[in-house]
Amino acid sequence: MVGSSSNASEGKKAKFQHPKCKCGTYAVMQQSGTAKNPDRIFLGCSYYGVNDNDVQGRMMRMEKRLEKLEFKIEDEYEAK
Repeated sequence: MVGSSSNASEGKKAKFQHPKCKCGTYAVMQQSGTAKNPDRIFLGCSYYGVNDNDVQGRMMRMEKRLEKLEFKIEDEYEAK
């Protein structure tokens, strides 16, 4: 046809899927500080590199996460 063209992706929008770590948290953008890959941007776990001596802080973050999940479950249950 004269004056017409088609595009396979026409009308479709790409959806961004926020990647998750194996531990279940959302991956965060980080910047490398190594000599081999200086300033390289990558996605990584938000818990990576957390000081293991900071047990209290980690427990507080986990409790907040658990609370959010409990509210989410309650909301989904009440919606049924």
